[in-house]
Amino acid sequence: EWVENQFSDPEPKLIIEIGSHVGQDTAWMSMIPNVTMYCFEPDPKNRQPIRENVVVVHAAVGLIDGEVDFYPSRERYGKPYTKSGSILQPTGHLKTHPEITFGPPIKIPIITLDGFAEKMGLGEVAFVWIDAQGAEGEIVQGGQQLLTRTRYLYTEYSDRPLYLGQLNLTQLLERLPGWIVVHRWEYDVLLANESLS
Repeated sequence: EWVENQFSDPEPKLIIEIGSHVGQDTAWMSMIPNVTMYCFEPDPKNRQPIRENVVVVHAAVGLIDGEVDFYPSRERYGKPYTKSGSILQPTGHLKTHPEITFGPPIKIPIITLDGFAEKMGLGEVAFVWIDAQGAEGEIVQGGQQLLTRTRYLYTEYSDRPLYLGQLNLTQLLERLPGWIVVHRWEYDVLLANESLS
């Protein structure tokens, strides 16, 4: 509701969704007036419908441009499950969510936000949405230039380490100077760029 209200004006706007899965959240964000979206999804098993104003990039987002190991989630309670895969190795996740299993790592493409933004000539970004299963810190570090011209950032976080090398919220905020917390939930936080909002 906040997103829809915040961006209800008719002006052109750009939204970036990192970890779009099969497009559940893409569906409603793509209905925002005059929006263009770039959506990133690392798990090759996940696909979403084609939408006119949405560009889907089948790659992870992180610290490098190239290739990376991806740890795909495989099953939840014995049924296929693709919501917990990460470029970081699951550690605490295995104890916190024993009902979810993971397959062996696979090689997938990975890009940095800054590299992608430069390649595409992206200007100001209205909103970045991150659902990346522990890789938030790597995404932020690889997107420092783009984030200086991003108005709002919404991301998952966990103060319990679920993946190897995952940052907690305090560590994540240390990598986002100039950003303020608009609202914090148990596992998600909405941030505003002080210089733009």
